[in-house]
Amino acid sequence: MEVKLDGKTVDYSKITKANGHLVIKINLVNKEFKDIKIDGETRRIYRPYLADVVFIAENDLVENIKYNIGDVIKDGSRLILSSILAPGMKETLGSDLHNLDIKEINDIKEYLVDDLILEMDVKDFTPQAIMIGFTNLDLSSKKLKDANNLDSLKDSLKELNDNGDKLLAGSKQLVKGQEQFLKV
Repeated sequence: MEVKLDGKTVDYSKITKANGHLVIKINLVNKEFKDIKIDGETRRIYRPYLADVVFIAENDLVENIKYNIGDVIKDGSRLILSSILAPGMKETLGSDLHNLDIKEINDIKEYLVDDLILEMDVKDFTPQAIMIGFTNLDLSSKKLKDANNLDSLKDSLKELNDNGDKLLAGSKQLVKGQEQFLKV
């Protein structure tokens, strides 16, 4: 995680009553991959992970928030940003991402990023909650060996999309649980 306050790198956990422009960049790196042949071409295939990055902040501490991916919910006193990312998948799909019009690819294109970038103006800011949850497809060695054409890749993308829906539902439950906890 890279954090800058007014252009200067800072330690997020040590920010105290900060004022200014805050930029938070969370880079997710997928280190699990296999090089396999698909349609006669060697391709690097990353294990398909979905990550849900949730940022929760008190409304009176942040304004003018901008982000590259995700959705914001405001509950009156807090701002909740939930962003789904799929690290490594853009490289896995390579040129197929732009050359194919496959529903399963089109449904998840926006999530094929490795970074969440948040920008906001802050007032009396102290570190706010950042949570990350992961889910993955079960790609055993056999499944990877059998993934030798675009149809098998399409099936895997559908499974990834379905798991993403489950992760998003779980994130909503997490936010509801945190709301209940904060009321106590």
